[in-house]
Amino acid sequence: MASLIKERRRNTRRKPEEAAVTTPRALFDAVCDVMGLSKPDVMGKCQNAQLTKVRAIYSYLGRELRFTCTALANEMNRDHSTVLFHHKTYTNYLDESKPWFREDLR
Repeated sequence: MASLIKERRRNTRRKPEEAAVTTPRALFDAVCDVMGLSKPDVMGKCQNAQLTKVRAIYSYLGRELRFTCTALANEMNRDHSTVLFHHKTYTNYLDESKPWFREDLR
């Protein structure tokens, strides 16, 4: 039985070339880099559409990766309810097939 468990663990490990996002900060850095925005801009109080979309993508991906709302919100200098709102709203957008959101997730 123990050998079967060890075999499963070996088969489920990630390959070294696959990058794994292990913290909310790493996810935040990656989303900002991919979207081409600076972290202070995304963390700021501005509510412009582009910055809001980046925050929403970060919140959506973070919740899908099972990070806590509080941890995700702390990286953006926001409240946990912001993360909940973005995750719920943009999950609905995916269900309604909003192409602009799907394109940004790729």
